Amino acid sequence: DIRFVNIDLLTYAGNIDKISLDARNAPNYVFEQVDIRDIDALRSIYIKYNPTDIIHFAAETHVDNSIRNPRLFTEVNVLGTQNLLDLHREFTLNRFHYISTDEVYGDIPESGYFTEETHIEPSSPYSASKAG
Repeated sequence: DIRFVNIDLLTYAGNIDKISLDARNAPNYVFEQVDIRDIDALRSIYIKYNPTDIIHFAAETHVDNSIRNPRLFTEVNVLGTQNLLDLHREFTLNRFHYISTDEVYGDIPESGYFTEETHIEPSSPYSASKAG
């Protein structure tokens, strides 16, 4: 009963082959190669598929890459997320699930775990862009 529309630019961190053939060939699965920084392309996908909910995993990753090119990480992880949020409101969707990273909290504390009360202390452009 649920259609999954997978949006990914397929840069260095993305690989369509990581999705099983069973999933890719399922009648309720669709793949669209789109950059989440391109709000017009996103809007056309929203119009085409009429989504009800968003699960947002999209991100530039890898700390070393973020140090070499922090602007790209800000554009994708902050502005790309803003595009998805703007469209979420524009299309009056139900839910927006955002997947982040534990790295927004910085180094693991002596307790060995983070809690919802843990202050964010990102230590790289990657973790700062996810916190943003």
